Amino acid sequence: MAFGIDTADRLDVIPGLRTTAQRAADWHRFLHDRWSQTPSYAGRYFGTTGHAWVPGELSRLVPASELASNIRFVFPFAPTGAGTFHLPPTHPDFGRTKSLAGHGLAHPFDVEVFFDQEGTTSHGAPRSRRATRNIARDDATATGKAIQAALDFRDPVSGLPELVLPPSGKVFVFLDVEPQTQLNHSYWLGWAETISAVIISTRNTAGTVDLSQPLTPCLYCAVDGAGPFAPEITGAFVEQAGEVMLRGRHTCHALASGWNFINSVAAALAEDEAAVHHRWDLFAFAPLQQPIGTDAPLVIWQHRFNIGMDAAGHSFSVLDPLPVGATAPVLQVDLSITAEAGYAGRPITDFMLWRPGP
Repeated sequence: MAFGIDTADRLDVIPGLRTTAQRAADWHRFLHDRWSQTPSYAGRYFGTTGHAWVPGELSRLVPASELASNIRFVFPFAPTGAGTFHLPPTHPDFGRTKSLAGHGLAHPFDVEVFFDQEGTTSHGAPRSRRATRNIARDDATATGKAIQAALDFRDPVSGLPELVLPPSGKVFVFLDVEPQTQLNHSYWLGWAETISAVIISTRNTAGTVDLSQPLTPCLYCAVDGAGPFAPEITGAFVEQAGEVMLRGRHTCHALASGWNFINSVAAALAEDEAAVHHRWDLFAFAPLQQPIGTDAPLVIWQHRFNIGMDAAGHSFSVLDPLPVGATAPVLQVDLSITAEAGYAGRPITDFMLWRPGP
């Protein structure tokens, strides 16, 4: 198995901690309190968002930290796009307090509508297919530019690149679609076709520039138990009788899925790694069926959700009541797990951005 962290916070900055020594100590404690292995890859947002990847994150990691010596790969997430809690009372989803119990979740909670992905305005009015597709194209372009900036960055000390394209020549880019958001077919089409067409420039060892189109559209989405996939996702891929539209006419190549809450958050935090591995082995996640291309397999499964740490270094979930003495989550770290042969017989790390070096 390969392990990773999925964090909305920069890897080189842990909010609330004052010194680099504290950062290194708390990363070490966090990793060893909850699991014995150190993550080898990290999921980060690339695109227009307040939590986007900042070139230099890996270069600025505390040298003594295990993250600095062990994280070798980064897999890009594309942000969810614009969202709001404040739909007008006339909209059927006003307030959008929605029970997600039908999707394997233990309890209902307030969820946010990401209206761009749903093909609506912030007030819930439907957008045209063309407008929705254009917004998606802009979002995908921003993600492509952020990945290019990451590949262009050179460590100021060594002069070496911080990240490079993998030898496979392909990078999976996972569009983040939260379970309460009904993915509009025009948004998916515009986003996926643009991601596939992004041209990335890299400088080879001879000093000349190579051009390629390595970015591959994938989805981060919810799964109902062991499948099928949540209807918020499948609606963008299923053909509708009598409709003439390009519904699902771009292949999704792979899937990442959030943990489906078959236990409580507290139980998940306390669960040992042997139990996690056993549950992973028991699950048979169905592939996402689509009208064009091979059905998309699940390649990364996230089984710990939004773990934070209080000022004393104790872990908690941001879905739970805030611990005494904690003013905000210090870490937002998820543990992801994948089969080594996750995609076409190859490890999932073959489709991530690589950190060069031994």
